[in-house]
Amino acid sequence: GIMVDPPVNAAIELVRMGVSPKVLDSIILTHCHADHDAGTLQKIMQESSITLYTTPTVFNSFVRKSSALTNIPEDLMKKSVRFVSLPIGTPVNINGGMFRFSYSLHSIPTISIQAEFGERRMVYSSDTHNDPAFADMLFEKGVVNENRRDFLKDFPWHMDIIFHEAGIPPLHTPMKVLTALPADIRERMYLVHVTKEMIPEESGLKIAPTGLSSTLELDVAPPEFSRPVEILGTYLDQPLFAALPPEKTMEFLCISQTRHCKPGTVIVQKGNPGRHFYIIMTGQVEVSRNGTLLTTFGRGDFFGEKCLFSDIPRTATVTAQSDVRLIIVHRSDMLAFIRNTSVEETLFHLASVQNKQLRDYLELNPIFRHLTPSQKTQLFQILVPVPPGETGELIGQGESPEACYFLATGHVRVRRDDIDQTTLGPGSLFGTRMLFDNAAPSSFSFTAEPDARLHRMAKDDLARFVNNNPGVFLKLYHYAY
Repeated sequence: GIMVDPPVNAAIELVRMGVSPKVLDSIILTHCHADHDAGTLQKIMQESSITLYTTPTVFNSFVRKSSALTNIPEDLMKKSVRFVSLPIGTPVNINGGMFRFSYSLHSIPTISIQAEFGERRMVYSSDTHNDPAFADMLFEKGVVNENRRDFLKDFPWHMDIIFHEAGIPPLHTPMKVLTALPADIRERMYLVHVTKEMIPEESGLKIAPTGLSSTLELDVAPPEFSRPVEILGTYLDQPLFAALPPEKTMEFLCISQTRHCKPGTVIVQKGNPGRHFYIIMTGQVEVSRNGTLLTTFGRGDFFGEKCLFSDIPRTATVTAQSDVRLIIVHRSDMLAFIRNTSVEETLFHLASVQNKQLRDYLELNPIFRHLTPSQKTQLFQILVPVPPGETGELIGQGESPEACYFLATGHVRVRRDDIDQTTLGPGSLFGTRMLFDNAAPSSFSFTAEPDARLHRMAKDDLARFVNNNPGVFLKLYHYAY
């Protein structure tokens, strides 16, 4: 899904409403005024990497602004998103829909959006002064040429749904312009950037409704091959499969089945034999043991990996929290699919180390405690317990670290030039500066005390993890060690 100009706290509110962060993996940013871009940085920091659609002008403005807010260099900010440059005036296909973008008339560069899918069309004006008389005045004063004037006067009022702004000129569209439009246009129009009190009574105009329960839908026929496309989309969004060769994609499609579960449906029962591996396409599930909630999973998350490597009964119950659509792969098919691949090793490791105790340890770290369940699953895949006999000096001063460490229990001494600097306690993370300092030698030495229990993350594994989760990358930038 695509968000357009997410307001502040939009990402947080959507999670509260039960919408997985993975459902909305893209943003169209029209311009860089705070009421339009404040939620974009929050979304980048939330979970997996997002695609940001906008023009180079708007993107560079957003990067400069975000860099100033976070004190993170612009080149690192640019790495936090997948930027897609939008053409102006030329149709472009995004997620199967045809979009056309144009520059509106506003105080800073701002784009409007036209979108078409399944023969239904909508337009979003973004912030603009959409007044034909004002466009004529600008032309007469030589501010705009004839082509620009004609474009500004030719708004696509014929769309099925019109989202249009209104407000105080000259930055916004005067209400009198909109109230003068024909009744059939006003019927299809939803206003933004205004309060109810600003709309004249009997004008037929209305504010765009808010909340999931007020979602506006344009009925379209489902596209051909929608089921396999949805399965493949879920597969390609899963970092677990990223290293597999392209030919494995068709193999996965052939072994996959789908299932729809209503809220309250028990998908996996604790104590039952495990015969299937599951990936969530839509919805959320709860994982519990003996009535105690362990975690929740949403779109793109998987469960059931332990049954691939052991015949022990299911260790937890999984229940649909909402309407859920699942990809189901039989144990024997999944084992054949992952045999002799990196996925086999990763899932085996995950089945071995993932437990409630490790989840509790992650709560001790100020960054890890705020990870989503999906991010924690990814983190479990790269956390390797350090054997007790391999403690002592883990990183020497002047060394270029090949790994970073998470301290679950015990203590680690930090020294510089043979002088004690501090002692790290449970929940501490160290060795992360290698992500930002281009393998520069460590300025400190780190020595584990005998009581320390640690987990190691290899340099390349950590780099892949933060690449998939740019919010973690940006938070680690200001980490001391």
